[in-house]
Amino acid sequence: MLAVSSIVEIKREKQSKFWAGAGIGLLAGAAIMGTIASATYQESDGEWFSVDSRGMQTLGGVFVGGIAGVVVGGVVGMSLGKDEIYSLAHKSPRQKLSMINTIAGW
Repeated sequence: MLAVSSIVEIKREKQSKFWAGAGIGLLAGAAIMGTIASATYQESDGEWFSVDSRGMQTLGGVFVGGIAGVVVGGVVGMSLGKDEIYSLAHKSPRQKLSMINTIAGW
């Protein structure tokens, strides 16, 4: 049992959306960087290090873009899971009960 009059604040925790954001970032980053890498491919002119084919350069772009996408998408996903804090300090017990029911979805 908890007296409604003693409640001063309610914190509603939202779950992080890290993995959803990371998954979307992976797909988007891989697609974008793979496309860019393929479109900007140029044959080697004898440099000491080169990617020998368009396919290998595209694969490298997919890999790098996918990793970057996971990081950026994960951070964005985490930021979407913010907690909600409701102050009930200066509410009457009837107002508090009404807000609790609204927050809980009853």
